[in-house]
Amino acid sequence: MLRFLRDRSTGKTEKAVEKTRSAWRGHLSSIFGGGQIDDSVWDEMEELLVSADVGMAPSSLLVDRSKERVKSDGASSTVAAIEALKDEMVDLLSLDRDAALLEPSDGPLAILMIGVNGAGKTTSIAKLVHLFRQRGSSVVIGAADTFRAAAVEQLEVWARRVDADFVRARPGSDPAAVVFDLPDFQVDGEMIRMRAADDLAGCASILASLSELSAQTPPGDVYGVFTRAEEVGLMGARLLAESGLLPKQTLVVSLESSRTLPGAEQGSGPVIRVGDAGMTFNADAESVLLKARETLQLQEGGFRVQRQLMSGGVCEASAFALFGYRTTGIAFPLGNYHNGAPDGTIQAEYIHVEDFLGGVRLIVEAARQMPEKNNIAFKQRLSQVPDDVRERLGRKLT
Repeated sequence: MLRFLRDRSTGKTEKAVEKTRSAWRGHLSSIFGGGQIDDSVWDEMEELLVSADVGMAPSSLLVDRSKERVKSDGASSTVAAIEALKDEMVDLLSLDRDAALLEPSDGPLAILMIGVNGAGKTTSIAKLVHLFRQRGSSVVIGAADTFRAAAVEQLEVWARRVDADFVRARPGSDPAAVVFDLPDFQVDGEMIRMRAADDLAGCASILASLSELSAQTPPGDVYGVFTRAEEVGLMGARLLAESGLLPKQTLVVSLESSRTLPGAEQGSGPVIRVGDAGMTFNADAESVLLKARETLQLQEGGFRVQRQLMSGGVCEASAFALFGYRTTGIAFPLGNYHNGAPDGTIQAEYIHVEDFLGGVRLIVEAARQMPEKNNIAFKQRLSQVPDDVRERLGRKLT
């Protein structure tokens, strides 16, 4: 079962469990040291498995399967019974057969760990998280044991070791509060608080932009696209980009929330995303947003927009860029990323109202300004060199 988790700590782990392994082998040898198989052998095997905390159901299953294996092999010795048990345990615990159970489909995969104290839930969680992190998935560990002393703290240590996000509820609270004790939607002064602002805010901005544009015909086609399975490798975006369903000349703008980083402040306007943790985006696509910013700042003196490399993660723009699309992004700085507050408790995610409204205005204006994307003031300034400067530098061009 643990072969897929083997790493540099394997030797240390094997040494730590050697005493338990030796004791169990001793019990097996005393029962199956030799002789022929009869019903008492199988009864003792099942009793031994149950006493080793294998559990009643899996113990019965292992014994039944071992019986069938011995019968099909035509064996009759207790040594054959031990070998059959070994093979059945390996088969039962092998991930090769049931690996698909641990593969996310088209949405987040939720795993609930339940067991008595000391059964190994915490370390098993860490091993599973390590496996998913190696596959490139993002993982959130929710500490639902709000009663046992140090349970949350122990799990938090493992979360740090395996580089996973960690959320907790208040000590003594309902364990379900880890997931459900959050508002669906709430406008709290200047903030929009939600259980999943990332990325319902992006979806809402697309719908709001399409609603605004429906009142007037933009100069080109505007597509609102919603993709799934973002947290398990941008699967929806990658499949759509690979399909070529969107024309290759389409400028792709990713609209989403992103972890607040230095230089991207909440309340200072939406962020024109220069790039993400994977790559920098396309300058031609970004020029559409820059032209829209320029127009809005002339129309609205106080219109605020930020421009930053948001490297806290990878977004859909990178997925489309890998398939040849010109991409850029608009991000809303997000507080309590993945519902994890700075103090480690579970809190609603939140974005600033003005950042959201500004993002909608920016995308609507960008759709209107598509034909003017190259007529940005700074591009015009950089593309024109006065004749007297050319002459003084000895670089007059004809």
